[in-house]
Order: sequence, then C-alpha cells, then structure tokens
Amino acid sequence: MQCHTGRLDQFLGRVLGNVHSAEDVRQDTWSSLWTHREQLRDVDPWPYIRAVGLRKAIDRMRGEKCRPKAGIEFSEPLAARTLTHGLQDELARLGRDERAVLVLFFWEGLSVREIADLLEVPPGTVKTWMFRARRRMKGFLEKERGE
Repeated sequence: MQCHTGRLDQFLGRVLGNVHSAEDVRQDTWSSLWTHREQLRDVDPWPYIRAVGLRKAIDRMRGEKCRPKAGIEFSEPLAARTLTHGLQDELARLGRDERAVLVLFFWEGLSVREIADLLEVPPGTVKTWMFRARRRMKGFLEKERGE
C-alpha cells in the first residue's frame, strides 16, 4: 500500500488545499488502513484508500471549519502541467464540497453517481456543487484570458 503514498498526497493536497493538513490527514488515513491491510492484499486498494482519505479530509475540514490556503504546490508532474499557479490558487479557494467533487471527477475520473456514493449525498447535490465550482473556475479562466 505504500506505493500509493504519492497518489494519496496529491489527492489530499487537492481536496484540502493545504500541504501541511494533507500530511496530517495522510497519517490518519494510514493509521486507519493499518487494521485492514490484510483484506486489501488481493484487490486494488486505491478506491478504498481514496475513500478513507476523503472521509478523514472532510472530517478535518469540518472540525477546523477551514478555508484552504492559496498557493499550494503539487509535486506530481501531471498536476504541475495541468494547473497554473493561479488555477491552483482558485481551486484552493473553492469550498470543501465543490473542491472535492472537482478533484474526484476530473483527477480521479469518478462518475457523478460514484462521487455521490462516496460523499453520501444525492447525485443532484453533486451536480449542483459541480455546476457552482465549474462556473467559478470558468469565471477565473475568462478573467485570466482577458475575456
């Protein structure tokens, strides 16, 4: 499971928008997963790791009522190529629910139904959060291009 550490760091960094919080949540995630490690040997553990990490991240955001810090950096080459610093900042400014659905949909490739199941909300709620997040991101991109 340790081979998923980098991927988990990227995922949590995007969801939380704060590298230091992501490191803390990663440790909580691995601690929780330790008890189930034998069950995960013969299957792809990533969906389970992602679900546990997401729940831990949401719990942390709820507990702290945090707004993520802007200016987060991602080490994964794909993230570095696809996100400009301004876009990273704008993603970090989204609310936790909007940011979570964007990350799960665009970076993790989950369907609306899968996201709804993972977040335990109706699919319509996921669509609403996605609409709001995409509208805000679109506004940022138009402003950045000078449109």
